[in-house]
Amino acid sequence: PQLTLSDNEVKSWREKLEQSSQNFIELCSHYKVSPDVDSLYYVSHWISPKVIKNNLSTYFFAYLSPNPISFHLPNTVGSQRELTGLEYNTPANWLKLQRDDVIFFPPQFYLCSFLANNFPTWDSIELHMNTVPTSSYKSMIPKVQLLDETLLDLPSLGINSRFRGCIFYHIYPGDFQYNKNLSEVDYSPILGNGYLNMNVKYHRVLDIVEGIHMRSVKLITNLKPFDGRYLAYEDANSKCTSKL
Repeated sequence: PQLTLSDNEVKSWREKLEQSSQNFIELCSHYKVSPDVDSLYYVSHWISPKVIKNNLSTYFFAYLSPNPISFHLPNTVGSQRELTGLEYNTPANWLKLQRDDVIFFPPQFYLCSFLANNFPTWDSIELHMNTVPTSSYKSMIPKVQLLDETLLDLPSLGINSRFRGCIFYHIYPGDFQYNKNLSEVDYSPILGNGYLNMNVKYHRVLDIVEGIHMRSVKLITNLKPFDGRYLAYEDANSKCTSKL
């Protein structure tokens, strides 16, 4: 059954869960409920690049809410560390907000870009999630490749021309440079007219660091989406498409 908790209960349990994930079992036992794990879909696995001191391994799951969604914002009162608010929006709108006020980490940007590019309707994403994939998924472990900002038209990429920071690619499995020499930088995907070289496979994100904040700017790929469930582009034996 669905629980209805008071503000104090939400705050108390959220703080307990942040202290230890084992307290989730205590929460379920206390209210005599069980999580709806059958409605969760494993969609991706991300590992932080080696340049990050804290090596993070994160598994992502998707949950399909009833459609149309009954517009009810869950109570977010709590410790204000892991969760400070909740808002429903479309992937395309989140990408617009990400340019200004919202800070996304690469997995979030990739996911929103993937959804916005491939699933225009609720029915299309529901069908994808309920389709058994025929190929296997590899973990998203990015390789970092630095770029020379003087070779780029920053305003055309939505970057302030007075930008002072670091510009780089996150290169993912399936890209032609993944696990290869990264000293040769391919600038063509961000200098051209939106069409990629069909002789090579791209699977990368253009990122910038401004001050202490990192912001993803552009998903660049000509790989095809997985044919089912996984919210990612195929990284093996996939065919290229002609447009970003």
